[in-house]
Amino acid sequence: MKRSAVNFRLVTTILLISSAIAFSATIAVAGSCLHDEREVKIDTVNAIKLRELRCRLDRDPSVSIGVQFQRLNEHAAGVLLNKGKAPWFESLYPKTRLVENDVLREYRNLISKFGTAKRVKEEGEGGYFAVNVQGATQPELKAAPKGAKKEPLKVMQSFELPTLSDAPLVDELLHILNEPTFSGTLQFQYGAVEPDIDPRRMFDASHVWRYLTRADLVAYNANVSRLNKLLKMPASRNLPSNNRAIPLYLYLTAKGWPEHFLPATAPLSGDGCIALSFHVPSYNPIVEIALIQNRSEKSIALNRLLGTATTALTLRELENHRGPSASGAIIDERERVLKPGESVIVPLQLSFRRYGAVEERSPETEKFEAETQHQSEAFYERIRATPPGTVFTMIVNTDIRNKQKRGNAPNTYEIRKTRESFKPHSKPIEKDYVFGPEWTLAGLEVGGERVNFAKTEPDFIQLSAGGEMGSCPVLYAWSGDAKRYERHGKIIHKAATRAKKQTETISFDGWVPRFLIAEEELELARLDAVRAVIRLSDGTLRDLAPTRADLARIDDRTLDLYAGEEVELAFTLPASVAAKDVVETRLVVTGHYDRYSDLLAHLAIQSQLIKASARGK
Repeated sequence: MKRSAVNFRLVTTILLISSAIAFSATIAVAGSCLHDEREVKIDTVNAIKLRELRCRLDRDPSVSIGVQFQRLNEHAAGVLLNKGKAPWFESLYPKTRLVENDVLREYRNLISKFGTAKRVKEEGEGGYFAVNVQGATQPELKAAPKGAKKEPLKVMQSFELPTLSDAPLVDELLHILNEPTFSGTLQFQYGAVEPDIDPRRMFDASHVWRYLTRADLVAYNANVSRLNKLLKMPASRNLPSNNRAIPLYLYLTAKGWPEHFLPATAPLSGDGCIALSFHVPSYNPIVEIALIQNRSEKSIALNRLLGTATTALTLRELENHRGPSASGAIIDERERVLKPGESVIVPLQLSFRRYGAVEERSPETEKFEAETQHQSEAFYERIRATPPGTVFTMIVNTDIRNKQKRGNAPNTYEIRKTRESFKPHSKPIEKDYVFGPEWTLAGLEVGGERVNFAKTEPDFIQLSAGGEMGSCPVLYAWSGDAKRYERHGKIIHKAATRAKKQTETISFDGWVPRFLIAEEELELARLDAVRAVIRLSDGTLRDLAPTRADLARIDDRTLDLYAGEEVELAFTLPASVAAKDVVETRLVVTGHYDRYSDLLAHLAIQSQLIKASARGK
């Protein structure tokens, strides 16, 4: 394996006074640490490479210590830090134990208060998972050789925190749909368009936006209820909305709202290809860890961990270029004896990073962004150059089919805005954030000698699961063993609008008596029918109807779930069938969903027609 020497700071002697044992000892900075790449087998044909610092002591060269810095995505963190399960993890993390610190306690606190258990079986559409490592040069994954013994289906059990993807800015939405101006609360991000662009396509790639505030979070569920009332028939029920992400975000920001947090952006369009709706960045919870492994052939005593520790329970901007702390203060002095091959995992940081965010910006990217900025500013100047009172026409998309279409393309409607309501070009700033206690690991002491770490880039360990796509309702299944609902991902995701109504079958091992279907986004889910099919140990199949009679059969009536609403579905076994005889439970769901942006556009057009009709009278 290739190695390159790591620069480390040489300190002649450091006098440490132990509070636990009354003696003085001179601790020499020791150990030459080398950058290394370690290959780990994850199955019979595949391996992954992990970057590592390989450190040795001066006084005892037989001691070898491996140190890896890793970032775990939420599913990997749930498996490793919260007693989840997944294949490959025994290969990646054999003989490990956790360092109980404030970072770990706060991570588990978030999962306990706001998290959801997730279980995925590797089979069928929407049921997949895989381990992936970013950060090192990885070997190409190989397929199992022909004729190889088929492995049993893999199962992952982990945990996830809710994300906030939509912003129900009701006042701004209704203003856009009904008024000849834009709301004064909004800023504008114009797209880069050519000077000779067709005027009908001027606003392609343009957006309106504003940063959310804590008041927006406090009012979030009330605003969803406002949308629900706008969209529902007068006689329909009015269940309270309950977005699972709101309590989490209120907790994260309880001690301060970070600057530039949660920009809410809605697209403008010249041809109605994109539906009008405000979206915010989705944040991926990441836990940084250090893995310290005894690579010696004898046991070693890990005396102390050195670095820095903070305890602030705040949400704050992430510093991307974190390295080992130069101070090297004692942050943990609980002695741990590691046998050969044993490891300890040190949780370091809990962060919330935007999905798909890129930390390093290339010169080409910066040049492109500068050119785009110039073109966007020029676009605004073109608007300002028009005569006062000029009215610009844009298109709003809706999938609702009706006779009052106004755009050239199907399902599109015109909105008209005055020149004076546009503002100069500005772009929302998007950041990544750290929450809660945070450690940096600068070095350690082993056998009375100190090893300092040089900066090394962490590997990103991703455990992908589910295959959730787009907007759609979410399915939860009851686990009798764990006595809780476990999230199984989105369903009927291809059924956007009634014309695309879909029937989907989801399979579970054994007997599952209860399910929950939740609408967690700004959309309306319409369930036509739900039934269960059980397969018995003798191979026979039995159909079961839910206890809710309104979902027992397809009859052109639907159970409507608006944003924040959910429905529990229970099934009962026939008296002649015991739960132990059920090998498989299949849930069969028929339905579709409509996005709120589509429904609101339809509502606005209908309102305009009613007003026009009244004026005609």
